[in-house]
Amino acid sequence: MSSFQEHYAELHDDVLIDLALTRELRPEAAQARQAERRKRGIHDLGAQARALAGDQAAQETDRLERIRRKERAVGIGTKSGVAIALVLCALGIYRLVFPSSESARWWEGGTLIVLSTAVFLFILATAWIKKLWIRHVLHRAPPR
Repeated sequence: MSSFQEHYAELHDDVLIDLALTRELRPEAAQARQAERRKRGIHDLGAQARALAGDQAAQETDRLERIRRKERAVGIGTKSGVAIALVLCALGIYRLVFPSSESARWWEGGTLIVLSTAVFLFILATAWIKKLWIRHVLHRAPPR
């Protein structure tokens, strides 16, 4: 008896079916797996293939839903950051139009406009990086 036959003889039916549906094997391993399935009377894999396809579809739906929720949270944070940047910019414009009679401080108009622009660019860059991370690293699709 070959090592493949011994290995497949020790496996549970569910594992053997899963291997038959999801794995590409070398010809000798595939023949041993097929022989073990015949020996156990496991001929029709249609129902198991449909169940596996349903499970994979459910996992993909769940993955896409998690991506959508996390991207929505990133979007809310981005909108909040942009609102803060706009308030800083408006305050900077106000300070430029209506200068203070006090001595120059860090919050004078030009400085606030530059600061708000930096905040705005930082918020956009981090939002873009977070969305890439969520979609392509954190919740990437499993290989088929």
